[in-house]
Amino acid sequence: MTSASFTLLQATKNSSVKKVIMFLRVSNFAMLLDLLVQITIKFNIKQGFGKKNMHMKIEIWWIGKTFQDFTKKGYDEFLKRIQKFTSVEIVEIADIKGQTNPKSIKNLEAEKILSKLKSDDFLILLDEKGKQFSSVEFADFIQQKDNQAIKKIIFLIGGAYGFDDKIYERANAQLSLSKMTYSHQLIRLIFMEQLYRAYTIIHNFPYHNE
Repeated sequence: MTSASFTLLQATKNSSVKKVIMFLRVSNFAMLLDLLVQITIKFNIKQGFGKKNMHMKIEIWWIGKTFQDFTKKGYDEFLKRIQKFTSVEIVEIADIKGQTNPKSIKNLEAEKILSKLKSDDFLILLDEKGKQFSSVEFADFIQQKDNQAIKKIIFLIGGAYGFDDKIYERANAQLSLSKMTYSHQLIRLIFMEQLYRAYTIIHNFPYHNE
C-alpha cells in the first residue's frame, strides 16, 4: 500500500469515527431529552398539574346504567382527566324495578339516595330550575367550597322523572347547565366535561378559552 493510499484510508476511517461519535452524541442527547420529558410528564400527573392542595372529594351520582356507548366512553375519558386534579368518583344507583308510576319511582329513588347520604355531604342537584354559572363562575364556586373545608360534594343527576320533594328538601344547592332540557343519559357526559373544564381553570391548565 502506498503512502498516499494509507493516508486516504486513515482519513476515511477518522471521518467515519467522527461521524459515529457525532451520531452517538446526538442520539444520547435526544434520549436524555426524551427521558426528561417523560419524567416531567409523570411528575406533573402525580402532582395533578400543580394541584393547589385541594382535599375536597367529588362524587357524581346518577340513577341507572348508561346505555349509550358514546356517552360512557366520553365521561370515562373526562373522569380520568379529572382524577389528575382531585379525588372524584362516579356512583351509580340502581334503577327501580317493577314500578310504572312516576311518583312512586321518584319516591323509591329518593329513599335509596337518602339512605346513602351522610349528614355532612354537600348535595348539589343538577336541575333545570337551578342556578346557572359560566364556566369560570363554576370553577370559582368549586374553589370556594374547597376553601370552606367541605369534605365532599355530591352532584346528583336524577332519573327520567326528576327528583322527589324529599330530595329537594335535603339538597344544599341546585345547578342548571342550561335552560334547555337534556336527557338524563346525555347530561352525564356534558357535566363531566364541564367539571373537567372547571378544574383546568382552577389550575391554569390549558383547555378553556375565554
